[in-house]
Amino acid sequence: MLLDLFLLSLVIAIIRFFLLAVFGDTIQESMDKHRTVLSSLWILVVPVLTGFWYRFQATPGKMLMDCSIVNRRTGDRPGLGQCMLRCAAYIASILPLFLGFAWIIWDKRKQGFHDRIANTLVVTNDESRKPLKVLIREIR
Repeated sequence: MLLDLFLLSLVIAIIRFFLLAVFGDTIQESMDKHRTVLSSLWILVVPVLTGFWYRFQATPGKMLMDCSIVNRRTGDRPGLGQCMLRCAAYIASILPLFLGFAWIIWDKRKQGFHDRIANTLVVTNDESRKPLKVLIREIR
């Protein structure tokens, strides 16, 4: 999550400086003029997160860490509704002073509030658990 927030903040910073370069204002004038544009970028977080989870089973940060999100009951790819619920459940993890994320430290399955609500689990894609035939097929 922190890596994803860093990547998203980096993209927003690039857009801010692009707006500054195009319109040639001072940073403060540019921020005042384009505050609604920059604020609306955060609204895109919900569909982008949901889309990444549904399509790739991970956000870019989780992909870098070689993790993926699975349905806790089946171990399969989570459904679209489950991904949407997980995204909405981030509110439950954030509102009580980010306790839902801190909970991951104490939970034996390392699930945050959002994972428990959406019935998902973050797993590492450990190659040592794959059958040899699958590894050979991936190399070729």
